[in-house]
Amino acid sequence: MTSYNDLAPQSKVWIYQADRFLEEEEITILDTAISEFVHRWAAHGSNLKAYGRIYHEKFLVLMVDETQAGASGCSIDSSVHFVQDIGKTLEIDFFKRTEMVYVQEEGDMQTFQLSKIKEEYKEGKLTADSRVFNNLIKTKEEFETQWLIPLKETWMKSRIG
Repeated sequence: MTSYNDLAPQSKVWIYQADRFLEEEEITILDTAISEFVHRWAAHGSNLKAYGRIYHEKFLVLMVDETQAGASGCSIDSSVHFVQDIGKTLEIDFFKRTEMVYVQEEGDMQTFQLSKIKEEYKEGKLTADSRVFNNLIKTKEEFETQWLIPLKETWMKSRIG
């Protein structure tokens, strides 16, 4: 596996959010499986300069530095199948897109149902400045600067008022 620091800023990023917070044992299993997957991840026979890890007990993150070899449709499909398979094995849904994660003032992470964003906002659980994870980012540079941003800077801003 390539070191995170060895990836170019324009490296592609895929973020998969688990449907629940992960147990320590699950994280150990996932980190091992991710390491094995990215080590053999290839596109058209060329190994990819790839990285992967679990973040915040909730997110499976994969990255590919395309300065060496670009991720092809088949290689991207193989990563999706990997995430589906490991999720099935551990009974974790990494493809549930109905929740968002935010960080409370004291640093604790919580989730909310996207369908209930107005309620959460009206009740004061969420504010325009609540920091939420923006899983739509596409590059390592965005991962470092735009993954955790205020709710008012996300695509959901129109849903809160």
